[in-house]
Amino acid sequence: MFVIAIDGPSGSGKSTIAKEIAKKFNFTYINTGSMYRAITLFLIEQNLLLPLKEGKIELQYILPSIDIELKEDFVYLNKEDVSQKIRSPEVTKEVSFVSSIPIVRKFLVQKQREMAAKTNAILEGRDIGTNVFPDAKLKIFLTAQSEQRALRRWIQEGKITDLQTVQSDLEKRDEYDSKRVENPLVKAQDAIEIDTTCLTIEEVVEQISRIIYNKFGDTLNNISLN
Repeated sequence: MFVIAIDGPSGSGKSTIAKEIAKKFNFTYINTGSMYRAITLFLIEQNLLLPLKEGKIELQYILPSIDIELKEDFVYLNKEDVSQKIRSPEVTKEVSFVSSIPIVRKFLVQKQREMAAKTNAILEGRDIGTNVFPDAKLKIFLTAQSEQRALRRWIQEGKITDLQTVQSDLEKRDEYDSKRVENPLVKAQDAIEIDTTCLTIEEVVEQISRIIYNKFGDTLNNISLN
């Protein structure tokens, strides 16, 4: 098992870049954020979110009934393709709350470790290098100015809301994620930080590729890289 961890806030480019690096080096790509979104979607569709917030239900009895599969660019929730649904504004609004719940994080971290144990993998998220895989072979922390991250997210979401709202929501998510008690968004001490504000996707991919080649050199052939 060879794990590369890519962490960072929303809009830093981690999903697109992790996907490209995985493709280039023939690694399995695991988008951990989509797993939290899938659980959020499940709670919304089952009308469980409000009772959860009110303390009227116990998730330990619900989580075992949730099956999440990641296949290339698709996310399956109990066998249903929810790749588009998990990107809805409703899910985006609530995913920080759901992802801050300790039992949810414990449940998904276990799944993420099981998935990565079967293959060489690149995992991207917010606590991969600090919590999910603190012993990852390589840790990258991507960041960018909030204005640029908001612009990227606004374009990604199809410009359906105004840019200022997107930036405000993104900054609230940053604060929520960085201040949560359970595995907050922080840079691992041994992570390499890359500011993507003024860089293209290709430039970031090239920079990380150089880091991989320089760091692992002759061992690359032994971990099934292209």
